[in-house]
Parts: sequence; structure tokens; C-alpha cells
Amino acid sequence: MGLSGVFAFSIKCCENAKKIDMGSKVMKQKHLANWQAFLKLCTQMKSKNDFSLLLDLFLTQAEQEDVALRYNIVEELLRGKRTQREIAREFGVSIAKITRGSNALRTASGKIKKAISKYN
Repeated sequence: MGLSGVFAFSIKCCENAKKIDMGSKVMKQKHLANWQAFLKLCTQMKSKNDFSLLLDLFLTQAEQEDVALRYNIVEELLRGKRTQREIAREFGVSIAKITRGSNALRTASGKIKKAISKYN
């Protein structure tokens, strides 16, 4: 393949990459819209039991356990009484999992942190 062939091939690859990128942007927007719809549905639940039944519908037992573990990790991080290593050891998880929770807390609003701390 000559230089012009390589150039044409490169342009075609770039065009295809743009199409794929645009497709992923569309999918991300669709996922975001679906997430917003799910959150709206959650806010319409009138009781703890209804909310629990809704989450049972959407989350497997393992996913519910993962959410509960993440909640426990965030609670411990907010308490600030133990190191990340101690928290990781207590829950039997990697330090990376604790760090992800810590990083997420950095962007959480004071209102959210206060709401979580309220249940400690």
C-alpha cells in the first residue's frame, strides 16, 4: 500500500472512530436519561417497604450487598476514627476499594455527608 493508500486508510479509521465515539456519547446520554428516570421513580416510593421492593426488583442480592458494603465504608470514612488500612482489614476488602469511597466522598456535598452521618 502506497503513502496515499495509508493516508486514505488512516482517514477511514478516524471517521470510523468518530462514529464509534459519537455512538458512545449517545449511549452515555441515554444511560444518564435512564438513570435520571430511575432516580425519579425512587423518589416516588412512599414507604421504606415500597422502596425496598423496588430495589429488590432492580438489584440482585450480590448488588445489594455491594451497596451495603459501600455504605459501611463511607460511614467509617466519615467517622474518621480509623485509617483506610484498618477499614479495609475490618471489611476484608482491598485498600483500592476504600480509596474509591474516599475519593467519592471528596466530591460529596456537606448535605450528603451530614445525611449519611445522621444514621451513624
